[in-house]
Amino acid sequence: MEFSNLKITIYLKSSVAMQKRKGAFDSILARLYFSELEKNGTFNGDYAQPLPFLDITDGVYHTSFPIFNGVKYYDKEKLIKTFDHDMYAKYGEILTKKGSGKGVVMTVQGTYKNAFFSIERIGVDQIIYYARGDMKQIASLLNNLRFLGKKSSLGWGEVEKIEIEKIESDYSLIKHGKLMRNIPKKNSLQIEDTGRVSLFRLQHPYWKKTDMVECLMP
Repeated sequence: MEFSNLKITIYLKSSVAMQKRKGAFDSILARLYFSELEKNGTFNGDYAQPLPFLDITDGVYHTSFPIFNGVKYYDKEKLIKTFDHDMYAKYGEILTKKGSGKGVVMTVQGTYKNAFFSIERIGVDQIIYYARGDMKQIASLLNNLRFLGKKSSLGWGEVEKIEIEKIESDYSLIKHGKLMRNIPKKNSLQIEDTGRVSLFRLQHPYWKKTDMVECLMP
């Protein structure tokens, strides 16, 4: 594989529900890569396995956090979480800890309680990522990217088009002296302190709460 410095610009048709510092671009590429392996029947079930098409330093992939370009508005949407009775009936009953079936599901309290929750929606023209990796394979994976962020079922984060270009410098970790993603506090990049330190995973899947390390944050 030949690694190149890349700038990926994702143009959106609609607003998106995602956070700037929740996960770097490798999380998106990992999801697309594992879906491809599943389709080919070669996925081994390991969602933390290496991504061979990306460069890596100090345990982090050369992939930046998202950069929002052309932000038009921020909006708080209030949604309702409800228990899906049709799904419950179709796929069988939920079991108790002892293994017996639950005949009635309580939706006014407990795990399956109906509730309101808020989610931030951002009106933005483009989302930019920087990466260093194999351009051919990254471009192939991105051909299957249809949505970004949460609540794609509502049409949020729909992708209009994606542009990938080679650039001279690698901005995936540092750009003009500023961090572009989390890196471990102990690193080889000669960055000692950004004033922001947080417990964070170094690699996908970022939603996991295991293998957290002290990281310098942008």
